[in-house]
Amino acid sequence: MLNSFIFRVFFRIAYWYINTVDNVGEVTFLNYGYFDQDRQLDLHAEEEKNRYSIQLYHFVATAVDILDKDILEIASGRGGGLNYICNKLNPKTATGVDLNEKAIQFCKNQYHNKRIKFLKSNAEHLILVGTSYDVVINIESCHAYPHLDLFLTEVHRVLRPGGYLLLADFRLRSGLQKLRNNLSNSGLKMIREEMITKQVFEALKLIHPQRSSLINRLVPRIFRAMSGQFAALEGTSIFNRFAKHNMEYVFYVLQKNDEVSKVESHTNNSTIGSAG
Repeated sequence: MLNSFIFRVFFRIAYWYINTVDNVGEVTFLNYGYFDQDRQLDLHAEEEKNRYSIQLYHFVATAVDILDKDILEIASGRGGGLNYICNKLNPKTATGVDLNEKAIQFCKNQYHNKRIKFLKSNAEHLILVGTSYDVVINIESCHAYPHLDLFLTEVHRVLRPGGYLLLADFRLRSGLQKLRNNLSNSGLKMIREEMITKQVFEALKLIHPQRSSLINRLVPRIFRAMSGQFAALEGTSIFNRFAKHNMEYVFYVLQKNDEVSKVESHTNNSTIGSAG
């Protein structure tokens, strides 16, 4: 198994490569997807190619009511998920932040909804004013953060009293308790924890032909193995770990505690303009 440092570097290189070679928007979703026979969405024809990735975003974003809310996606990637949420679930505003400059520029060029904006920012040091968002979304990203505690501190800071963190990500089974401990120490109250490995694994199997074809078309042969790992194609070590449940995919809903938040809100109003 790759150690955590090599794992982070590996995924960052693959992510950088996608943002470098795809300037026309063939790839707007990067998550592993979600399939549940009882939760099939009615989609437009142009959305079908991203069905399983869209269904993961829908599953996560509908865990709480986001109608007319100010939402933030940390690690918004190629922007497809946030754009879907903005168009279909009608938040008041939608802000996406990502560390990759090319990803942010792509999103600014690709999406033109007046309620959505994209900013370059580090998840561990957000350039955002405190207590500004009702919901923070983070999908398949925090496994790569060197300091998860700093990320959670920033989430706590930017959430309004009673606001929610919706977090979906994968971990080695042996690392789940450490993740739970981090979340327990975040100052956020655990509302829901759900293992969705089965639904994600089913999506990976269904999407394999499409993603394999895309990689063969866009990626030079020398980088295809790396790209296949990034996409968790069938036969890769990541796919096999999901199959054996050595790796699990988990979904959390956490809420900012009201009483603690009132104290923090006063502190933010007194001393904090923005982080960064």
